[in-house]
Amino acid sequence: MGRTGIKTLRAAYAREVCVGISNDRIIQAFENVPRELFLGEGPWYRYEHVPQFPFFEYLRTKDRSVSHLYADASFALDPDAFINTGRPSVIANWIAELGLKEGAHVLQIGAGTGYYSAILAELVGPEGWVAAVEVRQDFVCAARKNLSHWPEVDVRHGDGNNLDFGPFDAIIVHAGVTEIPVLWLDRLTESGALVVSLTLVDERFPSISFGPAFSFRRTSATVFSARFLGLPYITTSCSLRGSHVEPDLRAAIYTGEWDQVRELRLDPHERDDRCWLHRERVCLSKGRHIVH
Repeated sequence: MGRTGIKTLRAAYAREVCVGISNDRIIQAFENVPRELFLGEGPWYRYEHVPQFPFFEYLRTKDRSVSHLYADASFALDPDAFINTGRPSVIANWIAELGLKEGAHVLQIGAGTGYYSAILAELVGPEGWVAAVEVRQDFVCAARKNLSHWPEVDVRHGDGNNLDFGPFDAIIVHAGVTEIPVLWLDRLTESGALVVSLTLVDERFPSISFGPAFSFRRTSATVFSARFLGLPYITTSCSLRGSHVEPDLRAAIYTGEWDQVRELRLDPHERDDRCWLHRERVCLSKGRHIVH
C-alpha cells in the first residue's frame, strides 16, 4: 500500500474511532500517528470479545498489511501474557475527557509501547510534556525507540504509584486498579482531570480486569466532579491493587450504581447513603457535597 493509500486509510480510521468527539485536534492526532510504528511487524493478533469464559480470543491477521491495524480494535502487545492495546474509540473518548490544551503536562500510567503516548504528545505540542510510565522494561525500551519523533514524551520505568513528577494538568491510567492513590489527586492542577478504571479480577484469568471507568475533574482542594465512562475490559495493574480494598469495591460494583457517581471527595466524613465507595482517604459519592 502506497503512502497516499495509508494516509487515506488513517484519515478514515481517525473519523471512525472519534465518532461523537467534537475536538478536531483529537481526530487530527489519530490521523497523524502511524499505528504500525508501535505494533511491530505483522501478522498481528487482534483481540475479540466472546460470550464464554475467558471472554475473548485472538484472531491472527492473514497477512502483514498495515490495513488490518486501522480498525477500531485492540491488538496484542504480548499475547502470551494477554496484554493488549486499548481499543482506540474507548481511549479517544478518555482523552477527550482530559480537555488537553497545547502546553499541558500529562501523566500517563501504562504506556505500553507508546502509541497513545504519541497521540497525547500531538495534543500537548512541543511546549507540553507527557510523562509516560510503564512497568515492563521491554515495553519501556520499545516505547523510547518508537517515540523518538516525539521529544515531548519522557518514558519512565515504574508503576506510577510512588513516582512524583510534580503537578499535572491531566492523568490517564491504562490499567485497572482497586483504589486511586492520593498522590495522583494531590498532583492535579486547578481544574485538572483524571481518567481511571476501578476493576475486579477473575482469579481464573487475572491479566484482564473489568469495572467502571470514571473521569474526575478538580473543583476544589478536596472535591472532584465525577463522570461515569463505561465498563471496559482492561489490563490489570501489576501493583496498584489491594486485597483489603476488593471486598468494598466488589460490593460497590455489584450495586450497579456506577452511573450515579457524581463526586470524588477527599474531605473526612462519615459513611452515609450517598457514598458509593467509601475509603478512609478517598470517597466516591453518588450525591453532591454541600458545604454549610
